Amino acid sequence: MDEKLSKALEFSNYTRTFEDQKRIIKEKYFDSLVHYAHGGQFSVTQTLITFVSTISSKTTTAILIDDNNNPIKIDDLDKFYNDIVDLYFQASNTYHTELHEMKSKRSIEKLVEYE
Repeated sequence: MDEKLSKALEFSNYTRTFEDQKRIIKEKYFDSLVHYAHGGQFSVTQTLITFVSTISSKTTTAILIDDNNNPIKIDDLDKFYNDIVDLYFQASNTYHTELHEMKSKRSIEKLVEYE
């Protein structure tokens, strides 16, 4: 096989593998952003964090709608807020670290080892 073609194919395979690994890390990140409280499931987003921060300055208890559209009574908004902020930063830091490590891998073999 022509050397240029061989290198192009190798690069294409590397790029595809890199994107697949990146997608897996991103899915893992979003899976880790789920918080369970009072029988409800909440996907932690910047919007949820901001909303809870805003309402917690006005009240200590609130009804929030969870991911399954169920109304969930949160008795201690400050604790709920602290829990979701901690989860968000922990998940984001892990995501950053894993993505940074993956970017340093320069071969398909090293990318696949990463898993």
